[in-house]
Amino acid sequence: MYLIFAFAVVAAAPVEPAGIGRLVRGASPAVVSSALASPLLDACRPSMKSADIDNLPCRLAVVAAMADAMQVTTAAELKVRQDLVSDVLAAASWASSYTPSVPAPGLRRTRLEAHKRACAIVFDAVVDLEAIAAGAPLKAAAEQVLAGHPPGGRLREQACACASRTASLALSADASPDEQAEIQGVLSAKRCFMDSERAIDVVRKGPEGFSLGSAVTRELTAAASPAGRLVAVAEGRQLELSRCTDKGVERGAIKDVDKLTKCACGVAKRWALPFKASDPRVEANLPLTTGVVLPVVVDGGAITTCGPAAAGTTTKKKTTTTTTPATP
Repeated sequence: MYLIFAFAVVAAAPVEPAGIGRLVRGASPAVVSSALASPLLDACRPSMKSADIDNLPCRLAVVAAMADAMQVTTAAELKVRQDLVSDVLAAASWASSYTPSVPAPGLRRTRLEAHKRACAIVFDAVVDLEAIAAGAPLKAAAEQVLAGHPPGGRLREQACACASRTASLALSADASPDEQAEIQGVLSAKRCFMDSERAIDVVRKGPEGFSLGSAVTRELTAAASPAGRLVAVAEGRQLELSRCTDKGVERGAIKDVDKLTKCACGVAKRWALPFKASDPRVEANLPLTTGVVLPVVVDGGAITTCGPAAAGTTTKKKTTTTTTPATP
């Protein structure tokens, strides 16, 4: 069972959007029962009214069931759907960024399940709004929502960015290769590398080449790259790295680079990395804490070069086929 509800006291974090609770409280017993019919959701039932992070997958299952029954035939119904999307995107952000003060059994899996459900709700809204026929009274208003209301870019791009983050959470949750492939497949199945109406614009950068026109798409492409996946693993393991940074970093400055590097590399080298021995060499600066990174090289599916820790920002370097001898 992926949902474990015996959590420790957690650090202060943004709360679940209020609209999620209102929808759940307004759901009929029949809808709740149907939404939680899966045996994996049995543990939700005693605490459906709780807005804790561990209960978020359960509550989003109910929200998804309610969204499935929603129609968009009037301006009022469109506003309800728009508000729901805003709340669900906020819930996904909450799940993605939530970090406990001490290790919490099952939390990474719970965050993944909540985030995956939230993104699916947003994609369903995109499909429903795009399906409104040309010439229908609500078509213009629906197009406005799809174009970026709620704010943050085109709604499909926001859904795709959500799905990309789900893929990152799957890595940190040690999801199986089959599940990771399924989650990554959403990006293709939902046309996340295509504009809703045409292929992504290609912008000439100069003699050096071209770049994808959409900033969101460039971000998605980077996140899906080998280096992006490596950074995603580190982002999902910040709690493990905190035992190094708590002692090795003070007010954003490194106190002892050798000790910090030894500790962080020891942690990183225990991770199960999303690479095979036959994969190309990958370089990345892994985030340790704000303003501090750990340069690593992965070759043959394992970390071969690690450190030293340094001041800087996270970067995702190009994958190469050059082999680097292993170093401590």
